[in-house]
Amino acid sequence: MPSYTVTVATGSQWFAGTDDYIYLSLIGSAGCSEKHLLDKAFYNDFERGAV
Repeated sequence: MPSYTVTVATGSQWFAGTDDYIYLSLIGSAGCSEKHLLDKAFYNDFERGAV
């Protein structure tokens, strides 16, 4: 099974972050993966200017 590294970055403008749920699906010639929730428990993952 292949492995992937995904980098998500938010913008630096005011209100560029989110506290909403962010999901990732990989799509390729062999089909689509299941949805994966991008979340680190007890951490604001997607605040403005975050990587």
